[in-house]
Amino acid sequence: MRQCDKGFPCGQTCIERADNCLHDLQPGGREYLNKLIEIMPANIRQVPPTFAALQTIINSATDAEVESITTFYQTLINKPKADRTGSKQVNLEDVEYFANNQLAKYKKAFEESFDNKGELTLTGTKKYIDSQVKKAQISDKVVSAVWDTLPKNIQTKLKNAGDPRTSAWQNKSTARGQMLLKRYMEQQGIDPYTGRFVDLNDAELEHIIPETVGGAGADHPNNWAWIRADINKWHGNKTATEWETDTKAIMSNQEKYQKKVEKSKADSADQKAKLANNDKALEEAYAVGTDAKTRQQYARQVAESLKTKSKKLISASGLPESYQQLRANLPGTKNRTQSIDNQSTEMVEILQSKQKPSSLLFQALAFTADNPERNQKLREGYQEAIKARTLDFAKSREIYEQQGPATYKDALKAQSQNFAKELKKLFDDIDDFSYN
Repeated sequence: MRQCDKGFPCGQTCIERADNCLHDLQPGGREYLNKLIEIMPANIRQVPPTFAALQTIINSATDAEVESITTFYQTLINKPKADRTGSKQVNLEDVEYFANNQLAKYKKAFEESFDNKGELTLTGTKKYIDSQVKKAQISDKVVSAVWDTLPKNIQTKLKNAGDPRTSAWQNKSTARGQMLLKRYMEQQGIDPYTGRFVDLNDAELEHIIPETVGGAGADHPNNWAWIRADINKWHGNKTATEWETDTKAIMSNQEKYQKKVEKSKADSADQKAKLANNDKALEEAYAVGTDAKTRQQYARQVAESLKTKSKKLISASGLPESYQQLRANLPGTKNRTQSIDNQSTEMVEILQSKQKPSSLLFQALAFTADNPERNQKLREGYQEAIKARTLDFAKSREIYEQQGPATYKDALKAQSQNFAKELKKLFDDIDDFSYN
């Protein structure tokens, strides 16, 4: 964001032109929101939506609704893209906040969400949401009006949030997206586990009772909360007891945990720096020395230094780093993007290497950099292998519905095997190329 034309240090994100300044307006007020809406299309860099219906509703909206609408729109302006390379290690102060303010309440909600037969009821989580998650009451009319102003990419993010698994959400429906928009507005952007504001672009949908514990019924509004990505990763699929144990372990050895946090932050900063130099890394990997094996060794070092982000080198090389495939046991869902580094047992056994496919491919590209014909053949062969690994949506559903989940899993396994075989064939066709 560029500097304020008027020199105000308020940090507002409204500045596109000097006359758009919100400095003198009451934050969260109706005049403030109307001004924010006026400049919204330019700031979010989308085709200008129609705000007329929303502006009419604002006049009759409650103060809490106005504040929630303002908060939501500002998250879109503040941070168009999420930072997915940041440290995922939860800060010690956030662990401490959770331990002191939410752990006992969470555990009670968890325990009260199952009946005496162990069946999921979500009674406890509903109480928890009403008392700890919701900060404002938002009408469906307001939610619908806000939804209609949103760009398609934001609507899609909301529909897709939390990886909908049940047939009830098989089309990632608009209804689900609006419910999730409503929940964020009800929270006014506050993560209940930390008490901190969480930008929508950095937020992830939390299933308070993990789906692995509660089953398909866990994907329900009475079990939803928007939380920070690092908190979501920390919670994962833990039960209340497991999360309590983990929290107490951290609090009992804070010095050790703090060192872990600092290392994670340092690794994150290092990885960001390396990712920012992808193009330079490519040039160096292709040019270092005159010997193919020297280029391969350098390429491997670069890939290993990027760890889980090594697949980004494939994108930087102009090739797809992922493929489309319907996940097993998800009837009704659409194809989802899968990384080529989603290694199966078959992949490791067939390639006879524990190195990631993306790392091996990057090494092969560097190895053949001085042979344009061989390099192009490798690229084309890889793209064909990726295309073959994509399981057509219609065919996926046909296999799943007519032959059952077991057969469908076999089909996925066969594709993984074929993909590994195709990669191995490509690598084996390169004289003197080594997996180790």
